[in-house]
Amino acid sequence: MTKSLLSIRLFCTTIAALAIAACSRQEPPAAPAAAATGDAAASPIRHAVTDAEFNQLVLAAETPVLVDFWASWCPPCRFMEPILTEVATQQADTLRVVKVNTDDAQGLAQRFQVRALPTLMLFRGGQAVGVHEGAMRKESLVQWIEQQLGKAAP
Repeated sequence: MTKSLLSIRLFCTTIAALAIAACSRQEPPAAPAAAATGDAAASPIRHAVTDAEFNQLVLAAETPVLVDFWASWCPPCRFMEPILTEVATQQADTLRVVKVNTDDAQGLAQRFQVRALPTLMLFRGGQAVGVHEGAMRKESLVQWIEQQLGKAAP
């Protein structure tokens, strides 16, 4: 193997190791209070699987809705879980967060042309006002939400 191929292989191995280490440092999300009490209404995040659930929770909502298209096998999606829970809790009066598992709701993923995971879509008045593909830190997410809602002000 040539020296340049060894360098490339070492570089790729290092990047993969760093990515795995970064994902493993992320603390798992705390179990929501709803799981402990059995009261699903207490959870700050709602889940939609069917078109009817999506229409009710997102399109008919009076407040803005952040939709997280995700999958359980997706490390960036798992990274976003505690961030979304925190944002949902902190902005419960002004924002609803809905998660759509693309493995369980493939029709919704196709309907909204989800091409990458996680995909975050922000809805206001039943219309998508912003789309972001990929994970982001909490501060960036909050800033993105504010920017998108500012552009879509009624």
